Amino acid sequence: MGITPLNSPESNTLYKLPVWLIIFAAVFLWYGNSINHGYSLDDELVTTTDRQIHPLVEKGIQGIPALFKRPYAVNAEQTYEYRPIPLVTFAVERSLFRSIENQAPYSHLIQVFLYAILGLVLFKTLRMLLHEQPLGLSLAITMVFLALPIHTEVVNSLKNRDEILSLLFSLWALQFSIHYLQHKRWISLVWVSLFFLLALLSKKTAMPMLVLLPILVHWFFKPAWKPFAFLTASLVIGRLLFVLLRKGMVHEPMERSIDFVENPLTNSTWVERIPAFFESLGWYAKQTLIPGDLKSYYGWGGWEIQPIVSLSFVLSFCLCIVAVLWIGYAYAKSKHREIALGLLFFLVSIFGACNLLFPMVGIVAERLAFTASLGLVIALCCFVNAWIPKWIPPTKRSITSLVLLLSFVGYASVRVVTRNSDWKDRITLFRHDSEGFPSAKAHALRGQECHALVNLTYADQKRLTPSLRSLIEEERMSYEKALESYPNYAKIESNLGLLYFSFFGDNLKALNCFNHAIEVNPKNPSPHHLRITVLQKTLKDWMQFKREKVRFADTLSAYKNQLFTRPFYRLTTYETEGITTVRNGLTPEAIQQLNANALALETSDTVFLTTKPRFSEHVKKSLALMYSGKSPSFNMMDQYRLLLIPVVEQEIHQRIYKALQESKVHLRAKDLEGFKNIVKPLKTKP
Repeated sequence: MGITPLNSPESNTLYKLPVWLIIFAAVFLWYGNSINHGYSLDDELVTTTDRQIHPLVEKGIQGIPALFKRPYAVNAEQTYEYRPIPLVTFAVERSLFRSIENQAPYSHLIQVFLYAILGLVLFKTLRMLLHEQPLGLSLAITMVFLALPIHTEVVNSLKNRDEILSLLFSLWALQFSIHYLQHKRWISLVWVSLFFLLALLSKKTAMPMLVLLPILVHWFFKPAWKPFAFLTASLVIGRLLFVLLRKGMVHEPMERSIDFVENPLTNSTWVERIPAFFESLGWYAKQTLIPGDLKSYYGWGGWEIQPIVSLSFVLSFCLCIVAVLWIGYAYAKSKHREIALGLLFFLVSIFGACNLLFPMVGIVAERLAFTASLGLVIALCCFVNAWIPKWIPPTKRSITSLVLLLSFVGYASVRVVTRNSDWKDRITLFRHDSEGFPSAKAHALRGQECHALVNLTYADQKRLTPSLRSLIEEERMSYEKALESYPNYAKIESNLGLLYFSFFGDNLKALNCFNHAIEVNPKNPSPHHLRITVLQKTLKDWMQFKREKVRFADTLSAYKNQLFTRPFYRLTTYETEGITTVRNGLTPEAIQQLNANALALETSDTVFLTTKPRFSEHVKKSLALMYSGKSPSFNMMDQYRLLLIPVVEQEIHQRIYKALQESKVHLRAKDLEGFKNIVKPLKTKP
């Protein structure tokens, strides 16, 4: 099979057509409304945002050498991946636009521009591969690929620039592979190694290209074994250089732990993950071509893992088998190879994202289909091109193809433009993606963003405005929905406890949250520290409470959500009901009713059993004295409150002492030092 030279008449025609204008106009039409967006999910990992400074990117061009010596993502929880090239682009941006306060629109503009460049490079690469097919087919594949709604995450999220760059460099590596086969110039192999290295330095999503690029050139160009071996070796060299560079430049360990809420398959074996593999495969194929609701995060609750007997699993399994058989048939018979290559490209590219060899963050993610979606688009467009009904006259087949293309692109365009609006900023995205969606992580992200906005607003206004109260309530609601989906979400339970403590003044609910968070994850120091902080505040409020007149309801209301007020509220309730009971005098019937109510109260709360005398005995004795007339002005409730005060104080001390003992190994020495002021009142161990 011959190769069309780059200087052939057909190739020259390419440059006479305004293809670049069509591609750029379409991309900016679809994604133009994303340029004025702010920062969104995880953008702080790659650049300086309105919330956080990226220490190396902030240095601009001067920080580029250091970017090659650090992992891609470094935070308090973990350090992972090696992707210096995307960070380099943001460092250059920082140098160019440092004087501009809000750089987000410029970053989004560059993101859209890179996506358009990718489209142009893709079209040129397809022309080199599909040189025996009409030029319109390459353009159709390019336009459908660029219009896919599943790509909105990659284009709108600055953090996902790595996906664009990885595919861009991979396509250039493929172009120079073809150049080498055409002209047998050794310099082309150098470029192949370099561009494949840059693709890997952008993101390891390019790894399948180590297999795919040799397969593509073999199927389309049938090179002799020696040039093919040199070409494959150049790719292997690029891969080895990546490994050597990463190990030589980065000396700190790189780990990305995956929590159960991110993927419940974390602790499963690869055999147990087989159903999820086929489910994921089917999901990616469907979401690429016929997308349902698009979400920024799936994870636990947002994507249900089906059993083997489910219809979706069987359907995905059967379609996968059909695709593999088709590929084998096309290779053996040399028929419909473009369709087969598209299917193979999809399967190989998406394989690593389908939870078989290792669980993926979020179970599934739209960005992970970015490169693989190209294979499905190639297969789809080539299938339509090959199977347009034969009864349509040849002169009208191109019109039919154009109508089909425009129909799909028109539908996709509406989905893209609409979805872009959801990515306006963090809170807009999280509100949209959590609404009616049971993903625990999606609701957690919404609550955490509300928390950030509350802190920023309160720091600026120093008062609780109606809008701020609304945000606080939204934060509470989001955390509670996340916990409804995943009750053992320790981090969010701890966040909810802090919210109850800080803004609702409900120390008892806060303590319950911290205790459960500690039960789920005892090694996390945060809930230990927060629990003791709440108890410290409780002790301080108790000292204030003892100085007040505890019998009055208005005094109690000031401490209504405190740990120690529970028994005093119940006493006040008992007293109010007792006044009603004796409205006709202290009769034997009234005394019998009051004694019965005292026993019931004592049964419902054990604190009334720990006083000496216990509550029911105190009431019985006091009522007998009052009935006999020996103490006509006797207030038995005030006296019992005095008996109750040391018991409640002892309970608070017990809780503090127990918490300190349980948390000692989980807190730093300086934290324990800071809690000395609440240890001092505990003169003896309870």
